[in-house]
Amino acid sequence: MKVGLLGCIIVLLSACVSVSGPVDKAPDLPAPQKALAPQRLTYTADDAPTPLQAIVTRPAGAGPFSAVVLIHGGGWTGGAPDDMAPLAERLAQQGFVAFNMTYRLAPGARHPAQINDVATALDYLRAHAAALRPPTWSGPGRGLGLTK
Repeated sequence: MKVGLLGCIIVLLSACVSVSGPVDKAPDLPAPQKALAPQRLTYTADDAPTPLQAIVTRPAGAGPFSAVVLIHGGGWTGGAPDDMAPLAERLAQQGFVAFNMTYRLAPGARHPAQINDVATALDYLRAHAAALRPPTWSGPGRGLGLTK
């Protein structure tokens, strides 16, 4: 039975490839723009037992810009936002605000602490979208493109 199912999956995948055809080239990305220097900010409440920070890298320009939340790897037990700095810089050069967050690591912080930290970061980003606009911003808009 497993061989039959696997064979069907392979046939279906090969049919998808043959129908879509080869990809001649990747789509062109817009020319990179200048990114502002990364800024560290605390995204947890002032009375939080463990203050957590994010490194925010923004494109230069008027905006508004969409935001990308970066959650570093490490299986919830290691790693740091600095591991994602090159990606954050590239995203900012392509017109996105990179919100490169940290979270409490296991085993010191037990599940669901890490998930709660991500949710707190998202709440902060929504609540402070207007403040995270580049300093050259002028005019109306919704900031980072985030709405509740």
